Amino acid sequence: MLVLKLNLPSQINRLLHTNQNNISTIIRRNRTYCCKVLMVGGGTAGIATAARLSKLLCKEELIIVEPEDIHYYQSCFTWIGAGVKKLQESAQVNLKVFPKNSVWLRDSVACFSPKNDCVTLESGHVIEYEMMVLAMGVKMDFNKIKGLTMALENYRNVSTIYSAKYAEKTFKMIKEFVAGTAVFTSPNTPVKCLTAPLKICYLAQDYLRINDKLCDADFIFATADSDLYPIGKYDELLRKIAKRKRIDLHFKTNLIEVKPDKRQVILECLNDSDDKITLDYSLLHVTPPMSPPQALQDCNELVDDRGYADVDLYTLRHNNFDNIFALGDCSPGDKNKTTSAISVQSSTVFAGIKAALEGRTSEEIYNGYTACPVITGYDKCILTEYDYSLKEKNTFPYWYGFESRLMYYIKKYIMPYIYWRLLLRGVWNGTEVFRRILHFEFLRRRR
Repeated sequence: MLVLKLNLPSQINRLLHTNQNNISTIIRRNRTYCCKVLMVGGGTAGIATAARLSKLLCKEELIIVEPEDIHYYQSCFTWIGAGVKKLQESAQVNLKVFPKNSVWLRDSVACFSPKNDCVTLESGHVIEYEMMVLAMGVKMDFNKIKGLTMALENYRNVSTIYSAKYAEKTFKMIKEFVAGTAVFTSPNTPVKCLTAPLKICYLAQDYLRINDKLCDADFIFATADSDLYPIGKYDELLRKIAKRKRIDLHFKTNLIEVKPDKRQVILECLNDSDDKITLDYSLLHVTPPMSPPQALQDCNELVDDRGYADVDLYTLRHNNFDNIFALGDCSPGDKNKTTSAISVQSSTVFAGIKAALEGRTSEEIYNGYTACPVITGYDKCILTEYDYSLKEKNTFPYWYGFESRLMYYIKKYIMPYIYWRLLLRGVWNGTEVFRRILHFEFLRRRR
């Protein structure tokens, strides 16, 4: 795995001057750019897809618009919050992970003009494109919860793993916990990695168990959902684990306010009543509400009624503009905002763009595949895989429906390697090939 050992700001400055990846990053004022493919967003979805496209296009034909200098492997934030890894292990400067043969503009889209095949950037530049890919992710709406931003900034016992700024603070908070009630929340919006709020709750409980602090600790997990997992048998299993860990589950409740001076949170009940619940806490981990970026929401022509890119769930092609695709967190699927989903989505989008540039129609579709490794302790993990219909798409014939140490180590060591070395280089299409091989061998042996 690529590990950033140096101070991040100094390394960024050095790399931006040396430009080791031969990526164009120069921005001129009042310029109109033209390209075959415009990639809006340089996160996991953007890089994985751009890496594939860079092998098909010439350098000036592929433009990536991304304002940030640092790329984070966000799936690692749970590990960071649990003290298993450090923040620098999840980070790389973009010049090291962006594909060669691409032009990177360190900027943000201010306005989309899909009917004119162009976008306007915050700096005033205009980019005209033949094809556009929306890979903008989602934004963390911390300000939608009253008092949360102030609490995160000023109180040691309030944190979240959903930000690079607070991920390491989460583990410090867990280490410093002495006694009282630990509250973990999950919002009433789709979230990145739907089980991450539960995973950090399980890991915090396990940390206190290992360090003999559980006797004076109470755990509450409050979620806006009516279950812990969309597939029945895994929901039942996760509830049993929560019961074993003595975690009190509050369903259909949504965090609306934090009162850090009183160490209290207010939850609204998501039912027919207007009831509110007040809970006292000694430790609070919040998963913030999430929504598509504002620039995308502001373009009614591009989005559905919730503000997500209005694309076909299977082709990932826009329902009104044939030259626009979307993938990753800004696409409309609620249960598949994961890295594993992107590995398959990027292949589908690449096939669609390649076919369009060649004047034909792609037959490749995305079936909604996603994998969600649910970490339940410092040596246990449950691997789950499913598609849009919530039908299981298991890669390994044996290792499902229980906590596994093997799956824990695959999650901890193998998946980061796949991420940095394969997915971001455009050579990882998910586990479908392995699934077919392993299941064929499994059936052959059973005969």
